[in-house]
Amino acid sequence: MWWLNKKGPRHWENVDENIYYAAGFGGNFIVVDRKHNVVVVTRWLEPSKVGEFMQKLTKALD
Repeated sequence: MWWLNKKGPRHWENVDENIYYAAGFGGNFIVVDRKHNVVVVTRWLEPSKVGEFMQKLTKALD
C-alpha cells in the first residue's frame, strides 16, 4: 500500500510531506523522495524508527 506523508497516524515528523512510501510487513519500506532525487528501500527496519531514519538521511542529503 502506498502512503503520503501527510498529517495523521502515519505521518513522519520532521520529514518532507512531499515524499510517498509503500509499507510492507516486517518493516519493509520503499520511500520516494523526489526533492532529493532518491529512492530508499529498507528491510526489517522497525516501523517506529523509519521516520527517524528518514530524518537523518534527508539531513545528510541537504
